[in-house]
Amino acid sequence: MIFKRLYLLLFICASGQSLANVHVHGAGSLFIAQDNNVWLFHYELPAADVFGFEHQPENDKQRDIVLSRKHLLNDAKHLIQVPAGCSIQAHDVNFPFDDEGHNDHSAGHDSHHNSSNEHGEAHEHGEAHEHSEAHEEKKAPEHNDVEIAVTLKCKPDISNITLTLFDHIPSINSLNVVWATNVGQGSQTATIKTATVRI
Repeated sequence: MIFKRLYLLLFICASGQSLANVHVHGAGSLFIAQDNNVWLFHYELPAADVFGFEHQPENDKQRDIVLSRKHLLNDAKHLIQVPAGCSIQAHDVNFPFDDEGHNDHSAGHDSHHNSSNEHGEAHEHGEAHEHSEAHEEKKAPEHNDVEIAVTLKCKPDISNITLTLFDHIPSINSLNVVWATNVGQGSQTATIKTATVRI
């Protein structure tokens, strides 16, 4: 029940900012909601800043980057300085793609061509070229985000929180921080120079 209330608060908090928020590289969002002694911190970060790319990993180097970032972001201390008297209750990281790098479309495309060749129905050069162009037209640039939710249980109220994300994902220049707590609502733009948010 607490989590439902927290996500409802988070939705209310986020809905006021949603029209202003667009996908901008170098900028992320952090929504903070409080329900008595439980606090939810929900990050939305551009995948391009987290990984250096926004598409499914295509090679071993990119897969290694995804695994490394997954390991990094699964540790809450790389996101926030957990205040004294608080304990981590839950920590979820949602990536826009898996870390295996399977490209089902490419595999299907190759197998389509292979099966055609097996039946002796090879595409002529012009048909293959048109087929390739049709695939390129369907592809639109994707903007993917990484979402992270950290839930804390705190004995005292939190009056400020220090964001450590800037130290670990340096391409994030700013975070639009919005909060709804037991005492009110507010917002602030946080940067590496203003990484402590007073809530």
